[in-house]
Amino acid sequence: MTVSIAITGKSGSGKTTVIKSVSESLRKIYPEKSMLLVDNDLSKELGLYFGIETPNTLYDLVINKYTYKSKLPDEMTKQEYIEWVLQDLVISVSENIDLLATGYISTAECKCFAKGQVKEALNKFIKNYDVVLFDCEFDLEYLSHLIECHIDITLIIAEPTISSVYAAGKIRGLSQKHAAGEQIGIILNKLKQNRIPEAISGLLNEYDLELLGTLPFVEEVANNIFYTKSKELEDLIEGILFRLNLPFDR
Repeated sequence: MTVSIAITGKSGSGKTTVIKSVSESLRKIYPEKSMLLVDNDLSKELGLYFGIETPNTLYDLVINKYTYKSKLPDEMTKQEYIEWVLQDLVISVSENIDLLATGYISTAECKCFAKGQVKEALNKFIKNYDVVLFDCEFDLEYLSHLIECHIDITLIIAEPTISSVYAAGKIRGLSQKHAAGEQIGIILNKLKQNRIPEAISGLLNEYDLELLGTLPFVEEVANNIFYTKSKELEDLIEGILFRLNLPFDR
């Protein structure tokens, strides 16, 4: 069984930092589970948080500009070739954790043959993992152009500001049809003095956003975008994960 978790949010909300901490916490709680991190953000920064560069993306495959890491096998069908490239494209982050960068995703209007084959191959490929974490560009609508899979949990990361919570409400609205019936909620990040402003609490109620947890403003993280580890964040995220409906805990 593959558990899929999508992490979304407005640019600058700290979602990539959160996904790094989520992956570390999941590895601690479930050390035997395999995990795939899918960098679906156009900034392609997720690998840098692990000290890894991701020069190749799925989009390079679609536009036929992929640079191979290993020798291309002979006599392959187009679909076999795409499935092989997926294996070649994945980068090992650590034991049981792999990383895949997608790059640009064609819109729904694009009917190119390669895009459809990549989508089919990726749907099949992620089933090799126990957990898949999607670092989303914005919402699940954009992610759906890349893959058709069941999203079990959607975490919307937002700062404790009116504009960020407003964006979270918009993300939730755009994502609901792609996470129908499953858990979708918000995590307030970069909270100062461990207090939610009254105006923000009002907006959460107005938009009917389920608050899954809060994370503090951590100066070390704010001063270094590629800060490698924050035990404080990981401990808090571990507590949030225990409150989610993870199938492993059922």
